[in-house]
Amino acid sequence: MTEMNFYSYREISTHSLNEFQTSLSYEGWENVFSDNDTNTNFNNILSTFVRTFNASFLKKKKKKLRQNSKAWLTTEIKTSCNNKRKL
Repeated sequence: MTEMNFYSYREISTHSLNEFQTSLSYEGWENVFSDNDTNTNFNNILSTFVRTFNASFLKKKKKKLRQNSKAWLTTEIKTSCNNKRKL
């Protein structure tokens, strides 16, 4: 299978969200504000945030579903079908 048959996503659960918040709270923020330049401080904050985000919410791959060959199946019909299944 090629890479085109997969898509990436991040699963955000209560556990991973708590892990993210805890990791941010343990982060040493004094090195983030070490410069008087606002742009440098912003870049430091952003890189710390993104690094912690990527560590807490790992990227997963999932196989893409086949394209639906039923072009007549509108969003409203799909919603009705889903509601029917729930009942």
